[in-house]
Amino acid sequence: MGFALPSHAETNDIKDSTSKKVEYDYTQSGTTYQLARIALRDKIFDLEGQINRKIIVFTAREDLNGDRVPEIFVKLDDKKFFCSEDEGCDTYILAVSEDGPVKIGEMKADDIYIEQDRHNNASILTASRKSKKTTTTYIFEDGMFVEKNAEETKKETTL
Repeated sequence: MGFALPSHAETNDIKDSTSKKVEYDYTQSGTTYQLARIALRDKIFDLEGQINRKIIVFTAREDLNGDRVPEIFVKLDDKKFFCSEDEGCDTYILAVSEDGPVKIGEMKADDIYIEQDRHNNASILTASRKSKKTTTTYIFEDGMFVEKNAEETKKETTL
């Protein structure tokens, strides 16, 4: 597996037109859906037992590092448990490995955009929050997608 998320984020007010919006599949079945449920079982299975229904899970597949193996975006779109008006919904990025799906990113977002620019051979991502009209940039560092400014802060505090 060749992904790492950077830990620094940037807040912007404008979205670049050269980016591609991640479009989710709303079907609650299929291989990608099952992989997402497996990867997030610790987050959703107990809750599903408590509420006696399945959590709404939307998925999308995009190749973020050019290896021709698409990563999986998972949006937990259950408004009662995983979304807030200010921050958006819990969203995860999974890499598919020989051992199954592995979480390589986590963010709150209404929409996610894949930028043309790259960092560490992976696409740069932008998460937007509609109510706040802000965006956060995510880069790939040490096998995870991390907020751009968080990585810079981490470097400063370890000096």
